[in-house]
Amino acid sequence: FTLSSSEGGFYLGFRDEGTCLQLEKLTVYRYRCPRQENGLVTYPETASPVSGAVSTPAICGTGAESDNPALQCSSDGSWSGSPTCGCSDAFLSSGGACEACGAGKFHSVKDEECKDCPANSMSTEEAVSVCPCSEGYYRN
Repeated sequence: FTLSSSEGGFYLGFRDEGTCLQLEKLTVYRYRCPRQENGLVTYPETASPVSGAVSTPAICGTGAESDNPALQCSSDGSWSGSPTCGCSDAFLSSGGACEACGAGKFHSVKDEECKDCPANSMSTEEAVSVCPCSEGYYRN
């Protein structure tokens, strides 16, 4: 019995010497790791390898990032590992999602909420971790 795959499908080959046989039923299956969503991180459905495991990259939600963004899809169709995604510097964690601070506000990791830009600085964009200084002013 041999199995080979290509982009267009797969081929099964049987070889038997010396006897007559009739193939009445053939079941072919393959394990897969199911799509998984866990808070801010999503893993797509992934075909399991024949043996061992394959590393599958995470898809972090909007405004999120990860230091270890991969899970292992094992040959038995199970996921292993425990990576997480967290909100990026300019985003605030809110109800399992990352929300951008509005214009005129900023957010940094050390803060628990969005804050107004300090005096002599302003941001016209959302999702900033530092407000740019106004013209003629400089940050030390």
